[in-house]
Amino acid sequence: MEAIDRTFDILESFLRKTDELSITELAESTGLSPAVTHRIVTALLKKGYLTQKDKRGKYALGLKFLNFSYFIQKNTAIANAAFPYILELYKEANEAVTLAIRDGDEILVIERLDVSHDLRVGGGVGKRAPLHTTAVGKLYVSRMSEIERQQLFKGQSIIKYTKLTITELSEMEKEIETIKNEGCAYDRDEMEIGIWSVAAPILNIKGNIEAGVAVIAPTARVSKEKANILKSLTKKCAERISRELGYRNK
Repeated sequence: MEAIDRTFDILESFLRKTDELSITELAESTGLSPAVTHRIVTALLKKGYLTQKDKRGKYALGLKFLNFSYFIQKNTAIANAAFPYILELYKEANEAVTLAIRDGDEILVIERLDVSHDLRVGGGVGKRAPLHTTAVGKLYVSRMSEIERQQLFKGQSIIKYTKLTITELSEMEKEIETIKNEGCAYDRDEMEIGIWSVAAPILNIKGNIEAGVAVIAPTARVSKEKANILKSLTKKCAERISRELGYRNK
């Protein structure tokens, strides 16, 4: 923890002072020794979080931070555009609704509307889950190239969370056929026993998937008839958000 605190102290020095700071100035700002400051700065420089215009010059925040800024702004824009529609879905479905995006080999929940039922399901905003275990994650897997899917299923992230978790690529390929035919994906007790969900893709103007919207419910509450209703509502919601983002189905 101490090393992490020192690193953030150095980064935050750039928010308090000028755009560029020397090792000496950073050491004075943080109270760290020049040797410790130089070691941390060197590590941040290698990772792209700091930059140096010349080898003996001062340091500034690196362009790596623009990636974080873009990521935050993009996700905020999607959440803002989607909110009126997921609110309507939430009211119609009377079940939890989430909006999630892909982050590497995981999905990340960026919006959630919960229900007042005694039995609640899933996690809140900020929850992460592997792509292969969730309905939204499967949407992204279905859009991967064959090589990308092979790499995913050879990775260490393919863990069997329940007896129903799909961990074999051949099984997932069958699931992908269902996704393509139905336009949605399912999680049937695959991340956690007793939790069912259906998700539909939100597409951007180029037809690429930007996010997924999902309805999540306890498996015990989802009859075949209700599953079909929730599927229809979720797909309609995703289509409306996609149009909001500029997608037009040709």
